[in-house]
Amino acid sequence: MAIVSVRVSMKQKNFDKGFTLLELLIAMLILSVGLLSLTKFQSSIMRSNILAKERTKAIAFAQDGIEEQRSYLLRLTDNSKLGGLSVNEVDVKLQLDNESLYRTTRFTRQQKITKLPNGDIEIAMEVSWPDLDKDDGSASEATRIYLTSLISRQAINDAVAKLKLQPSVSFSCFGGSPPDLAGKC
Repeated sequence: MAIVSVRVSMKQKNFDKGFTLLELLIAMLILSVGLLSLTKFQSSIMRSNILAKERTKAIAFAQDGIEEQRSYLLRLTDNSKLGGLSVNEVDVKLQLDNESLYRTTRFTRQQKITKLPNGDIEIAMEVSWPDLDKDDGSASEATRIYLTSLISRQAINDAVAKLKLQPSVSFSCFGGSPPDLAGKC
């Protein structure tokens, strides 16, 4: 039989092979603060995206109103140039209700049409909508955008000239008689 000798030392054993509970708690605290700031950042990005989407819709709504007024005013022009077109200052309010990310966003469009002293026409559009408060989701001040457009007197005169110069085809048969319904002489 062999005798095995076990030598026991009175030295302190090394327990530094793992993490202590305090180290784990501090690491979890740092990780949770980082994740919390990341979610705060993400929510602010989402809020910015919602605002950008609403601004895009408002700009499209304003541009649509300007184009409607431009085409309407240019259609009003007749052969009497600006004589048949009387534009006084007009203030009109329109509303557009639209769904935007689980809530209703109400756009209001105001337009003002003014005939300037030089004969040009100015169309001013203001689109506003209630903005949501950052904290509790309640409506706060309205957000507004403004667009203006100018229709020059020359553009109106050009539109009138195009009305006068619409293409027309007329022909007559030899001897001056008109063709029959089939277009034959």
